[in-house]
Order: sequence, then structure tokens, then C-alpha cells
Amino acid sequence: MVIAIIGVLIGLLLPAVQAAREAARRAQCRNNLKQFGLALHGYHNVYDVLPPGGLINPGKIGNNRSAFMSTSAMLLPYFEQQNLGSLYDMSELWEHQRPSVAKTVIPLFLCPSDSKDPLMYSLVMELDYPPSETPPIGVGGTFAVLDYIYCKGATDAFCDRPEAGRSDELGIFDFMLINGFRHIIDGTSNTMAMGEGAGSERWTLCGKPGTTGPELLYEFTGRKATAVQAWLPGQVNAIAHRTSLHMGGQFGCTVEPLNKTPVTESTIAEHKADRAKNPLACVSNRVAPLPQAEWATGFHTCSGFRSNHPSGGHFLFADGSVQFLNEQIDFILYRALSTRGGGEPASAPNN
Repeated sequence: MVIAIIGVLIGLLLPAVQAAREAARRAQCRNNLKQFGLALHGYHNVYDVLPPGGLINPGKIGNNRSAFMSTSAMLLPYFEQQNLGSLYDMSELWEHQRPSVAKTVIPLFLCPSDSKDPLMYSLVMELDYPPSETPPIGVGGTFAVLDYIYCKGATDAFCDRPEAGRSDELGIFDFMLINGFRHIIDGTSNTMAMGEGAGSERWTLCGKPGTTGPELLYEFTGRKATAVQAWLPGQVNAIAHRTSLHMGGQFGCTVEPLNKTPVTESTIAEHKADRAKNPLACVSNRVAPLPQAEWATGFHTCSGFRSNHPSGGHFLFADGSVQFLNEQIDFILYRALSTRGGGEPASAPNN
């Protein structure tokens, strides 16, 4: 009888303990995004603009050897990571940074609800850029993971003129897109800056927007590919370059609903980012996803936001506030909140 009573008590207490643990994880995740907000505002206070979504050579977005820095790398001094930031050579491309920098795990870049290895690995990157701390420096193939991604808006198009995109699609971040708070005409409290980009085994990848499969496999192991990204590379599919190592990326978009799974992988179609040569370079797959087509309406793809917290995910807004959005949020509202200047009368619901 005593054993039975103890069993019942444990059964009653266990859900409460699990709920308390998840509440603590949510609070830590929320605080992590708050730190990103402080870093973005600190950067804006210094330069009067927000950091671009990566520094690249103009007109060479599809070229792996054109990217210098990711947004997270630019923000290192504002995360009290001055020592790490001082080791980043801003005159060199990302693949010529020190491997000790690339594999430095930054705790606030990780959501406590994402149970996975905080490092990711690419054999091809290791072979292409053998790890070396002395000249010629090679970044190697081991990279620390990032669980928070920058809002690209309601578009998955990558082109050499991101500012030429539709105003009701364009978010705050994109390659070489320069924004200040003055450009966010929808209001900083109504515009997403970042959101969660979970990368645990739950979040497998598929190749086309608007689909739920087939799930992609890693070429060398045959395992299911998962939506994971690193903080150092300044390119969407940089680590995947020539490897079929399908992955997420530093950007998130609202082309698809929050927590849609499988997650659409992030890819830039090589040599199709030049707006002058490709009329569809800046065109999103948002308008009419057609699973039967090779591409829906545009050439490129971008992963959506996803979270391991039950029923929704955290988002950082441009004013520095963090909101938890339910995964059942109205899709039109969800997209409107992700854009900087669509003119929609949208505000985040209270959850």
C-alpha cells in the first residue's frame, strides 16, 4: 500500500516538475533573445544602423568565397565577447578564420530546450580548409551552433538587391541590407527582428517550400538531415557548399507557418542571385507554392522559425521586447509581423 501511494504521488508530481523545468527553460530562452536585442540596440547606438545580414562581395551572393562576416560575428563585441571578436579577422573571408573561433560555443546562442550537440561538422569543409591557427589559416570543419535566427521577412528570395523586394515581404535582415530603426515604418514594436531556429533531431529537413517531404538525407551518412546552423559562416548554405549537407541558415522567414515540419532547407541557387540576369532572383516562393514544380515561383529557399517549447516560439521584436507567439497564430498576421514596411495594421497578440 505504501509503495502504491508513493507511486501515485510520483505520478502526480512528475508533470509539475516537468512543467517547472520547461518554465525555467522558457525564461532562459527569453533572456537569451533579450541579450540579442540589447546587442542590436548597442550596435545601432554606435553606427546609427542595424548590422546587415552578412557582409559579402556585391553581385556574388551565390559564390561561397565572397562572404566575410555573419550578423552574429558582427555583434560579438556587444555580447561581451570582445576577446573572441578580436580574434576574428574582418579583412579575411569567413573560411579563413581561426578554427578555435569557429568552434567556440557561446551559451546564450543556445536554447536550453534544444537537446543536441552544440557543435556541427562538415568533412568537406575540413578537407577544403584544413584547420590551422597559423597562416595560411583554415577554418576547418567544426562549427558552434546558433539557435536564434534573423528575420528575413515574408520572403525566401536571395538576390543582389534585397532592397528591391516587395515592401510587404521585406524583413529587417538580408545580405548587405542596411536598415536603421527609421526604416521600420510598421513600428519597432510590431516588427520581428529575430526568432527561434531550433535544430534538434525533431526538425528534419525537406527541399521544397509548401511540402512535407520527402525528408532529406545527409549524403555521407544516410541520416535524416536536420535544420541546424552555425553562428560564424556568413553565407546561407556555406557549410553545405558542394556537399549536399542540407541545413538551416542564419535567416528565418514566414513563407511557411511557425513550427512547420519538416523544415524547408535554406539554399541559394548558384548563379541565380543576379537580378539583372534573372528576373525571378528577388521573387519569393510566398505567392503560390507549387510542390510539383522544381521551384515554386522563386529560385531560392529559406527555413522557417521553429521552437522546442510547447505550442509556439519566442520572437525578438525590433523594440527589444520578446514575445511568445502561439503556433496557431493567424498566418496573415504572422507574415505581417515579420515585415518592416508592409503597412499592415498588425501587432503581436498577448499570449
